[in-house]
Amino acid sequence: MNAQSLWAGVAVAAVALAAAPSARADHSGKVPWRKPDAGFQEAKLSGKPIMIAFSAEW
Repeated sequence: MNAQSLWAGVAVAAVALAAAPSARADHSGKVPWRKPDAGFQEAKLSGKPIMIAFSAEW
């Protein structure tokens, strides 16, 4: 890899990061908790990914 391609990669990454929406834009950095059915429906309608967290005691 030469220096020119490295700088091109850095420039592309900088533009991508600058153009990406911030996580704080929608929720001020907070995770909006949903009940499972509401979360699945919202993810399906918006096309956004969903993260499922659960715990259990054994």
